[in-house]
Amino acid sequence: GSGTKAPMRQPHETLPDRTRLSEAHTKLTVLVTVLGFLFAVWQYRTEQIKTRVALNQQNLKEAAERLERAHRNDEAAQREFMRPLLLKQQELYFEAATAAATIASSNDIAERRKAEVKFYTLYWGPLVMVESQDVSGAMKNFERCLRGVRNCTAADLRNRSLALASTLETSMLKTWNAKPEEFTKGQFIYH
Repeated sequence: GSGTKAPMRQPHETLPDRTRLSEAHTKLTVLVTVLGFLFAVWQYRTEQIKTRVALNQQNLKEAAERLERAHRNDEAAQREFMRPLLLKQQELYFEAATAAATIASSNDIAERRKAEVKFYTLYWGPLVMVESQDVSGAMKNFERCLRGVRNCTAADLRNRSLALASTLETSMLKTWNAKPEEFTKGQFIYH
């Protein structure tokens, strides 16, 4: 032992360590603050995107509902438009069936002649506006038998009257809820 002591640290030598520690603390504080700010910005933007997506979904839902309402309103308007035509069709169909049945079954000559006038009035006029192709064919079959184009017995005339009535009924049931374009699709167009 020479007895030399290790040099002691002087209090002023720890100052650079404290400065470095203080600088590190300041940098860490700034970093945490910046990260906190960036996180807040990220969170804000995420919420904005979520809000925009939710708003877009709500707008799409409302647009779909408006479109559905418009479609229902359009269908209701078409049904309302078709109502008088379909009621007239029903009325004329019953008149045609009644005239044919009277012609085919009545023994009263005056009543039969009146029914023939009614039948031909319907045949050449108003029925054309509402009859389907099938009804047109059934009316022609009955009329040819009535006019004598075909050799028809009284039983043939009655059977054609029944066939006409069945065809009228089927046509009414097919068109009861038809839209205008569907109604005209089945119509016979005379030129």
